[in-house]
Amino acid sequence: MIIVWGTKVKHTLSGALALDCPACGERAIGDEYIVSSASHIYYIPGTYKEEGRYVRCRLCSMKVDVPSGANAASDVPIEMLVPDETVLLATNPKLADIRPEEPDPIRLQAALFTAVLSCKDRQEKEGNAGGFSGVLLLFVAIPAVIYLFVLTGNYPVLYVSIALGIIGVILFNNWYLHRAIAKEMKPYIQRTMKRCGLSIDALIENADKMGKGFRPVSKHLTRCREHYT
Repeated sequence: MIIVWGTKVKHTLSGALALDCPACGERAIGDEYIVSSASHIYYIPGTYKEEGRYVRCRLCSMKVDVPSGANAASDVPIEMLVPDETVLLATNPKLADIRPEEPDPIRLQAALFTAVLSCKDRQEKEGNAGGFSGVLLLFVAIPAVIYLFVLTGNYPVLYVSIALGIIGVILFNNWYLHRAIAKEMKPYIQRTMKRCGLSIDALIENADKMGKGFRPVSKHLTRCREHYT
């Protein structure tokens, strides 16, 4: 008998607050999330326990620590990106006496590109794309290859079919990965383009200019251009 057990982690939105984002340097609204985990057996979880909290900047998407003395509010409009005085005083009054930094488009884009890379790494580690690819290989590619071999009895056909099946699974895995990144990052990328007055082509060019480390970002933006325009 196989026992399936492990830990399930969930991120629950608790509200939003004003912050001076240490990643992009902008005075912005951040969404606060509660991280909680629970042990599970056969995917049936037990009681969730809070593990911590973090804030995700609505502009650059970077995850940062909850500011000291800040309290998230549930009535902050979802479309608000920069706090007004009411939200500032209600969620993070310490900022009222601090002059915000001058907006820096380059710093904002660098933080956004870093967030895209973090999203890509997380999607790869979570294995959602790989899991679907494994199912595809197990229930579609392998039976198809066996059927072709039984039908033809030809070993070259078998080898070619195996190669084509593996290539197909790799391509599907790559497509699914980029689709998942685009789905999560779309609002942040569009907000940054609007705030910096950039087109998607200009954003791709800037990612290339920032060095080899951001090359996967420019490739992703190029591949998923239609999702962001």
